[in-house]
This record gives sequence, C-alpha cells and structure tokens, in this order.
Amino acid sequence: MRPTFRLPPISTVWSGDQGSEAVAVSSSPEQGILSQGEGRAVVTDLLQAAREGDLLSCLEAGDEVYRREVIYMLSKILESSKSSSVPGSAVVDAFRAACASEIRLQFERGERERAQALSDLLDAGNAAFSGAAEGDGGRSSLMLAQGDLASEGTTGRAPDRAPSGPSLFLPASALQDHLSICIDPGVVAACAAHKQRDCKPRRARAAASAAARKRKAGGDGGDSPDPLSLSGSLAVLDAASQREVGRVLRLALQQPRAGGGEEVVVKFEAGDINTQKQEGAGELGDGDAGQQPTHPHSKLFQVLLEEVRGSQALVQLQGMGLQLENTISSLEAGSFEDVGDVLAAVADEVHACTERYITLQGAAMRRGRLASLQDALLSVLSSGLEGVLAADGLRGPDTARKPGRMADRASSSGASSRTPGSLRLPPSILANKEPFRHGEWRKEPFPARPYTRLSEYDILEPGMVEQIRRKLLTTKRGGCDGQNCTTTHGLGSYSLEHDCFRSGCACLAANTECDDACGCPAQECLNRAISQRQTLQLGVDVDERDAWGMDCYTRRNIQDAVLDSKAFGQAKSPAQLPHPDLSQDGAGGGGKPFGSSSTTKAAAAAVVAATAGGHAAGLALATSPAGGEIEAEGVGSDAAGVLSRVHAWIEGVLLPAITKQGQHGWDIALALNHIRERDQKAVPASARAAKAVLDRLAKVGYNYFRLHPKGMGLVCKRPAGLSPLTFVEEYLGEIHTPWRWFEIQDAVKKITGDELPDFYNIVLERPKDEEQGYDVLFIDAASKGTIASRMSHSCTPNCQATVMACDGRLTIAMHTLRQIAEGEELTFDYSSVTESEKEFRDAICLCSTATCRGSYLYYTGSRAFQTVMAAKHNFLHRQVCLLRAASQPLTPDDAARLRRHGLGSSALGCAVQGQRVPAWLEKWAALVCEYLEQEQASLCSELLKHPLGIYTEATASAEARGVTANRLQNIVITLDKVKMVLAAPGQSQGPAIYLLSDAEVLDHLWHGPRSVGFRALQGLTQVLSSPSLSRHFSATQTREDVARLAARHGAELAPELVCLLGILLRDVAGVDEARAALSDLVRELRRVDVGLGGGLTALADVLTLYARTRTWFAPERGYVSVVSSPVPLHQLHDLHLGQFPRAPGAGTRAGAGVSKLYRPTYPWGQLSGWYKQTVADPTASLSAERRGSISLPDVESCFSKGGTGRTPYSAKERRDLLEALARRPDAQWRSGTIFSFRNEARVYGSPMLDDAWDRVEGRAGGLEAVLQELRDADVPPTFGGSAGSKAGARSRCVRTGPPES
Repeated sequence: MRPTFRLPPISTVWSGDQGSEAVAVSSSPEQGILSQGEGRAVVTDLLQAAREGDLLSCLEAGDEVYRREVIYMLSKILESSKSSSVPGSAVVDAFRAACASEIRLQFERGERERAQALSDLLDAGNAAFSGAAEGDGGRSSLMLAQGDLASEGTTGRAPDRAPSGPSLFLPASALQDHLSICIDPGVVAACAAHKQRDCKPRRARAAASAAARKRKAGGDGGDSPDPLSLSGSLAVLDAASQREVGRVLRLALQQPRAGGGEEVVVKFEAGDINTQKQEGAGELGDGDAGQQPTHPHSKLFQVLLEEVRGSQALVQLQGMGLQLENTISSLEAGSFEDVGDVLAAVADEVHACTERYITLQGAAMRRGRLASLQDALLSVLSSGLEGVLAADGLRGPDTARKPGRMADRASSSGASSRTPGSLRLPPSILANKEPFRHGEWRKEPFPARPYTRLSEYDILEPGMVEQIRRKLLTTKRGGCDGQNCTTTHGLGSYSLEHDCFRSGCACLAANTECDDACGCPAQECLNRAISQRQTLQLGVDVDERDAWGMDCYTRRNIQDAVLDSKAFGQAKSPAQLPHPDLSQDGAGGGGKPFGSSSTTKAAAAAVVAATAGGHAAGLALATSPAGGEIEAEGVGSDAAGVLSRVHAWIEGVLLPAITKQGQHGWDIALALNHIRERDQKAVPASARAAKAVLDRLAKVGYNYFRLHPKGMGLVCKRPAGLSPLTFVEEYLGEIHTPWRWFEIQDAVKKITGDELPDFYNIVLERPKDEEQGYDVLFIDAASKGTIASRMSHSCTPNCQATVMACDGRLTIAMHTLRQIAEGEELTFDYSSVTESEKEFRDAICLCSTATCRGSYLYYTGSRAFQTVMAAKHNFLHRQVCLLRAASQPLTPDDAARLRRHGLGSSALGCAVQGQRVPAWLEKWAALVCEYLEQEQASLCSELLKHPLGIYTEATASAEARGVTANRLQNIVITLDKVKMVLAAPGQSQGPAIYLLSDAEVLDHLWHGPRSVGFRALQGLTQVLSSPSLSRHFSATQTREDVARLAARHGAELAPELVCLLGILLRDVAGVDEARAALSDLVRELRRVDVGLGGGLTALADVLTLYARTRTWFAPERGYVSVVSSPVPLHQLHDLHLGQFPRAPGAGTRAGAGVSKLYRPTYPWGQLSGWYKQTVADPTASLSAERRGSISLPDVESCFSKGGTGRTPYSAKERRDLLEALARRPDAQWRSGTIFSFRNEARVYGSPMLDDAWDRVEGRAGGLEAVLQELRDADVPPTFGGSAGSKAGARSRCVRTGPPES
C-alpha cells in the first residue's frame, strides 16, 4: 500500500526546517513539556482508537483503504520517534504537521468526509497532548497558519493570556466550507499574544518562507532587497506604539459605506485616532473617537495612516480579500517584539490572501506581480515604522540596519566596501520593484558560439529541397518610377507601429526590392542591397563583441541615481516616479512603461521620442560641448524632458561605454569612470551623471548595479555610424518545414531532457498578400548563419527583421531603423512567443532600454489569453468544428474568409505541387478562422476586465491582434503536420472524424453484439440472477440466446429482471425507437433501483446520457500509422549537447537520428489541439480530454462496487458529477471513480457535445434539460430519494411469467 500522506521526518519537524505546506510550532514552556514517552503514548492511544474506528466514524462505510492509510501514518510517526534523542514535542509536531497537510490535501480533492475524519483525529490529539502536558486534561485549541485566517468572527480583541494547549495550522479554505470546526474568535489573537522566548528563529523562518515563495513564483532566488529585513533587532516597538499601528491598519482597511453622505477624516491627536464626520461619504463607526491621548507621536501615525491608505497595493490586495485580522489583533494585544515580527506577520497574511484568491477565483496573473504588491505594502509600513522608531530614539538615522538578502559584496573595481551594519538604502532603491535576474551573478562572458557563415538558406534533407524552395518563391516584382529610391529621404523609414515601410518607393512599401522593371538606375538605387549583396562587413562596418546588459531593476537604480543628482535638470523624486506594471501575464512582464497618470504618459511619450530620434541627441550630449547648454537651460522643470534625457544618456552613452569594456563589462564602475574622464570638460552633465551613479555604487555596493553577459553581440564600428534603412545582412540558417522543425524539438528533448539550450531560430512568414498566400518556415541559425543571426534582442530595437521579396524569392532581411552611432550595439525585437512557461521564465531580457518588457518572449499559455477560447472554442467546440468540416460543404463565405486571412495554395496545397488538401481540411481551416474573428472581437473587452486593471484599450487591442496572429501561425503549422501524415503512401484522405449513419448508430445503441443495450442486458442478467443462472447468462452472445435462456428458466427469474427483460428484448426498427427503448429502460431501472435500495443508480444515470445523445461519430478507420524519416541530428553535435544533462534513459547518440511515430489518431489529436504545438503526442492529450466529455462511460463499469483505488458511486459522487457537468461540460471526468472509458467500439458522442453544437449554430442547448432530468430522477434513499416510493416500485414490478422467446 502506498500512502498519500506527505509526512515530514521527525528530525525535520524537530529542527523547525519545514516547508510551507504545514508549519508546526513547538509547545511553549508555560504549556508544559512532554517527554518522549508521553508523546509516544498519546500517539499509541490514537492509533488504537483509529484501528477500532472510534475516531474515524464519519468515514463512509467501506472506506477501509483510507482508514488503513491513517493507521499507517500514525505507525510511521511512532516508528520515526524511536530514537532516544527525539523529544516529545517533536512527536507532537510531527503528528500535527501530518494531519494538517492531509486535511488540506483531502479538502482540495473534495474528500470532505476524509478531511472531517482527520479533523476529528486532530482534535482528539490536541486534547490528549494538552492533558499530558498540563496533567489536567486541558482543552484542545486551534491556531491557524499565519495569515491564513480571513473568515468572519475573528475581530475580537485578544484575551490577556494565551490559551493552553498546542497549536494546529489549517488553511483558511477549510474553515470557509463544510468542516465542523468551531473557532473561538479570541483564539487567534490569544495565540498570537503568546510570546516565544526567542523571536529571531520565527522571523528567520518568515523571511525564509518569503524567499521560498518568491523562488517558487519565479522571482528572486536570494539577490533582491527584502522588505522583511529592513528592520534590525534593535527595532523594538512598545505596546503603545503597537496599539497605534493596529488602529492605523484597521482604519486603513475600512471602506466607506455605499450611499453615505459624509466623508470621514481620521486624525491622530496626541496619540489616538479620532474620527470627524464631514459631508460627502459614509461613516466608519469604529468606536475610536473620544479616547484619551496616549502616544506622543500622533503626527507620525497620521502620516503613516495616509501613506497606507494611499497605497495602491493595499487597494488591490483589499480587492482580493485582505483583512489582516491576525496582525491587527496581535498588535492591539502588544504581542510583537519588534518591527521584524510585524512585517513578517503582514507578509504571511498577504501571501495567504493572494494564494487563496488565485485558488478560489482562478485568477490569471503572475505571482511575481503579487509578490511586488506584498513588497510595496511592506515598504510603506517599514518606512513609517522607521520614522516612529527614530522619533523614539530607538534608532537614529545612522543606527545599524540589518542588510537585505542582496548582501553587499566588495568589488575590485574601486567601489568602497561597506559592512552590513553601515548599509542604509536610499528611498529610491527601497521603492524599486522592477523585475531582476536572480541566481548567481555571472561575471565572465559566455563562450563564443562558432558558426559557419552562409550565403543562402541551407536545406539539409534532399527530399525537402523542392518543397521548401516552392514555399520561398514569390511572384512579387518591382515596378517603381525610380523617383524616391535613390535618396535616403525618398526611401523613407520603417514604422514599428504599423509594421511596414513608410516609403515613397512603391517597391519598398510592398516589401520588395527594385529590379529591372523599375525606372531607377541600378547603380544609384538604394533598394537593391540584398540582390547586390551589399552587406555590412565584419571587421570593417561592425564587430562581434562580448555584449553586456542590465535587467530592469539595475536600470531603474541607475536612472534614479541620475535623477537624484539633477545632472539633467530638476524632476520628481525618483521614489515618487511610477514603476512599470509588470503583471501582464503572458506579455513577458510588459505592459504600461510608466504607469497610467497623465504625467507618466507624457514621460512615456518622451521616451518614445528619445528612442526614435533622441539617441542621436543623447550621443551628441556625450560628445559635443553643446551638451553643457542643454543641461544648463534646456531642461528646467520639464519632468518628461529630464526623464527622456536620462534615458538617452543611459542608452546612448552608458551602454556603449559598457560594451567597450569587453570581458570586464560586468564592472559598471569601469564604464562610469571612462565617461567621467572623457566628458569632464566637454559634456559636464554627462560627467555629473556618471559621478552620481559612482557615488550611489560606492554607497550601496555592486549587487544593486549588476551587469550580465548576453553572449556575442554585433557592434557598429563605422566611424560615421549607420544611417536609417541600412541593409545589415540576411538572416540565414538551416531551414525547415514546420512539421520537421517540431520533430527536431522533440528529438532534442528526448536526447537532452530539456528544451533547446538557447534561441537562434526565427520564423519566415510568407506575406498574406502573396499570390500563394500565407505560410511559415523555420530557420535555425545556431550552427550556421550570418552576422544578423548574432544580434541581441531589444524591446526598443534599432534594427528590424522583415520578409523581403528579391529576385523572385523570399528572405528575411535586417535593416537599421534609425541612425546608429559608432560603439552602439545593433539589436532587433525577437517578437517570439512560447507555450513553455520554462522557456518564458528563462528568457530574461537584458536589453537595458526604458521600455523593456522584462522577457524577450511572449507567453501564449497564459490563462489571460485563454478566456474567450474557454467560452467559445473549448474541447467540445473543437470537435464540432471537425464534425462540421466532415459533413458540410465549403461555402463562398468560407472561401472569402480563407482569403481574408491569407490562406492560399501554399498552406492549403499538398506536398505534390498543384494539388489542394482534402475539402474537409480546407473547411476546417475556414471554421477555425471564423473563430479567430470572434475571438479578436471579444478578447479586447475580456482583457479590460482583468482584476488588476493592467490593460488599456490600446494595449488590449494590441494584445488581441497579437493573439490572432499567433493563432493563425498555429493553424498553418497544424495544417503542415496533418498534410505530412496524409501524404504517406496508401493513406486515407477522409476526415479525421465522421458522423455515423443511422444504421451504424442503431447497431451501436441496440442491435450490435457489443451495443449499449446488449451490454446492459448482460450486466443486468448477471447481477439480478442467482450465481448458477448468472453463469449461463454470461455465455450468451445474442438477444436470441438470452430470450431462449430466460424462457427455459422463467420460474427462476427475479421479478425485477422479468420487467427489465421485457424492454431489453424488444425489437426496434430505427434510431428514434432505440433511444426511446433506452429511455423506457431507464425509467424501469429507476423503479427497480428504488425497490432494491440501490445498486443500479450509476447504470440508470449513464444510460440516460446515452439515450439523450443525438450525435454519434467515429474516427477515420482507414488511417494507418506513419513513421517519419530519421531526424538528422548532426547539428545537435554542433550545439554542444554534451554540455547539457541527458534525460534519464536517453541513450540515443547525437547523429544517429530519431524517428517519430504518428499514430492513426494523430490527425484527430493535432486538429483538436491546433492552438498549441509543444505537445509531442497529441493523441495522448486527446485520450485524456475525451473522458466523459465525448466518450461516455463503459456500461460494464456501472456494475462495479469500487475498491482497488476506485470510489464507489455514492450520493456525493453523483452530486459532484452533476455539478461538474453543469459547470464544465467540456472537462474530462475525474479519475478514481468506478467508471472506465475503454470504448472498444470507438464510437463517440454525448449530450454535452449536442449542446455545444446547438449553441454554435444558434439553437437553444439541451444539456440543462438532461441535467434536470437526472436531478429529478427517482433514486434510492441513500442517494437522497424518498423512502416512501419503495412499495410502489415493487408493486409495479410483479412477475407474471417468463418473457416470450
């Protein structure tokens, strides 16, 4: 037997080193100390009671499996505590930790009876431990995990002393539902009021827990400043100050009543909080008015109240249900020792609140965003409490401060080394909530990746040459008048906003190079660089150098240091400047660059101007004496102008200086000293900015100014720089079709056990306006490429990759977007998406620009972008698309829709040139494109409903368009994969699934030897007959066999079976009659089931679903398995895969090749999951998703009694099933029940599918009627039915004789 308990070792619990699942706190000295023998004796008594069943009486009858698991848990605790070195308190803690963990687990699984049984066991254990410790049979007590209690009734003031007895930790969700646990309102506050002898371990555990949560959420692994550590051990709060802080939090959390007419003004007068009423808002009524003054620092608390109330983090957390009742009660009782305890308690409550919000609401947001909300609130509290402490004389301005987790490391570059005791962070750093790169700080450049220079795309496999070259062909040709392509002014520019060239040259405006058909002279035309191979020369125009970058956190610290110095003019205090909203789940941490206020919008506009044309101004500032005039008079009080100049200095002056340091680029001091020395006289503003950052670096250390290696980058070497629209080079590499590319990805994962180690791939997308339409090819430049493939990513790039038509072929060309100065790195926006969360989190952006998104990938697996799909294109809807494609012709509207989305002969053509895909596949593509149009129209409004309000109309619209573009790419990739399977020799060309004919449906429901009706007949004859007769019935093969056997043994048949046989042996002539016969059978089964007291409820429910199903289909029977040719893995050797760990058991040699098996159901699985491409075997996902949703349970499984890990069909199981069908009809049925889904007939259908089809075509769905029929059905009393119907059921089912043969 393998128990499900997550039981921590005794030694782990004893040492206090326990995870976040359940935290056990040892009994305090005042509560008595248990010896090892006493602790073991209590557990032994509990074990005996569990064996006898007294403590587990609320378990359902027959749940012996779980009873044995509980006994096993208690036995393991006893076994683990045999050592003489284990104290009794460790036995207590192990028992509590195991029970708390198991209660949480069972409650989350919906096993409330089991959770209640464990709760009873835990209550008994608490009482027993308390009695053993105190010798008086003391009462048990319950104490929730820090921060997990947010239920009503916990606002009482703490009693004077802590209750006796140990403590139990439970999740708040367990108190908000059906567990019968009674919590006294004062228990939590009383438990918190109990002071432990040493508070340092508690605070250390809280800080460690916060760090673990951030690591789990993809945040810091130990390198960021920690708000929990901002207060040292000297930060002692007296009881009076704690009460005032508690009142501050209580008032800050109170909300005015809706519809009131008075505004509440809260004031601290001589130490107390008083409320005055003014017209305009509701009243608080908290009873604080009129109290006598008790605290001398009322003004400080008033300021703290205003800051806390004004915190947007608190407003958003309140919307998630934050109440802070535990912390407030403890503060009012004066229970905390110092500020660290207060902040730790707040942090735990905030974490519990956000976790509960995500669990209950299914909210789609990044955990990093939630962590930033917590840190923002803690920063406000910490700064306010620091002021109180300083005023009290408990901490002066220069008093030692406990360091954060970013421990200061002295560097060898000249920054002064500071001891932790002397570190005091500036307010701007404390306010910095930008994302950062966690983990160890790498100070060495990455080794250069060798690669072979290409002059054209490399097609590895000879068999794919023709297919790929055909996809690269274009019919676009030149034809401009030659008036605008011979000068840079006439050539125009590239618009990132509209993603196109804005040029007076008609050829360039159409992404086409000029040719002989144009009126421009070939020698003077500036739009022929690709065909004439006018590329930038390595070593002459550009150089490959070690590239370095900074994350958003470091950049913000640099920006704030420069703003503090006022080197470029007066602006807002850096601590007051808004920070980017990084909660945009799926956008790589992007979103609004500087918040949403009018000031920040102006600043953002200035940044855009700086990135478009201000780089040149920034470079001039660094090299021209005119910079002095700019900094002296040109800035003034224009905050946006100051900010734009700071951005221009960072990107146009500092970053090139960093790049010049080569392998020492990690040391920002070297670059700053270089700027300071160079610009001391020529550009004083630049020198002052560099000095300001150096001073800040010397004050706080290098950990707040980390620079990270990016690999090799491409840097401008031409002294005059590069002008806009300069052709860099083609982005070349090994080129693959979509199906082959994803085979390579699967092979890499199979060999290495991981994703590709880095990203050198890019997608070549055929333009939609091409004659043959849209299509995609994948280019991998890891081992073969050009200098363009070595360029770094930037969220604000100075180059752009575009698909260009030249000389009758398509290629990816890289052009500059603006003037690029000598020493500046060439970058472009990767604009890549991923479905892998690991890839997304690993893709930390180091572009160092003002509008950095935080990640250079977009995450398309986010729930934020699945909202509309879940409602309009879930699993059932996708099956409807396939069935409509198989049964409906292609209409003119479908053809127009395909053209509108650019799907032509390239994507819809077969491997053989000139042929089209089967009509059903073309129809499927048109139907999915129809959904894309619906999604784009709906997604914008759905994104605007985000709980944190992170989208504007502009950003939501942009995200919607991006999602549509990504969806279209996935459609084309899916078409390519399916076309490959259909192109196999001898492969059927029929649809992936098809509707059954009436004759096939009739056989499935009634006539066939394995029909639903006959399988029910066989099962009923066996369970309602004597053992000897049952053996005879089990040998029957046809209805005639059953009829003859029933006639021969008529006198031995039970009356209930006679009634059922009268229906089951009925001869039906059509599908409607078969469904009617199943309905009659269900009605008779209900009567028999009630009369027998149960046993046939599951069968009646399942047959109801069969009888109410109108649509039945099957997968194409003619498909055969396809084994692809081996993937050429010689390039994997070039990727140095030996440096990466192999997956367990992955013994394939690189170079030997890996073939992929495509099963017969692969087209169905791939078309069903068309929107995601990272699933190596979609047939496995399909098998899971269709459980219950379209594949109804096997009739035979309805007669199962449960056992062997399967839950019997009980009232609870039935209720949960009906609730699940009503809430998520498209979801697969959960495992562990009596139902099986082998579906040997491979016939599919369900009322849920019928309902989805009805709604797609505008008809009223019928699922609710089916569910209501199931709810209203006559069931036995054990299922909630009426006991009075038993007699009636028996009286209507009286044996009158054997059925006719």
